Amino acid sequence: MPVNGYRVVSRRETTQHHDGLYADVADAIDFGALKHPQDRIRIDLAGLDRSLANGHGQHQRTRKHFGTELHLFMDLGQMYLHRRSKQTAGEPSFHQRYQDQRRQKSDDPTR
Repeated sequence: MPVNGYRVVSRRETTQHHDGLYADVADAIDFGALKHPQDRIRIDLAGLDRSLANGHGQHQRTRKHFGTELHLFMDLGQMYLHRRSKQTAGEPSFHQRYQDQRRQKSDDPTR
């Protein structure tokens, strides 16, 4: 059924046409000639897998150390926020208590 001079092709006909082309190309390829490049690619991929596994093992200790440091910084941040919330609630900070104690000692006449 032509539309504006063009033949409308169904998806099924297109798929059959492509399957035929793929079969023609597969018949034209000498698989013996592809064996050597395929083996070379497999060897290269195996080498890449080995180097990735080796690199993963080498950096495992570094990643663990970095994770520990990150947790330490998170804990310090929580302590800082806790301290700031106490200061805003009217409780004196450690530094303020220390200065008050020093002033009391310097004002003490028995000393």
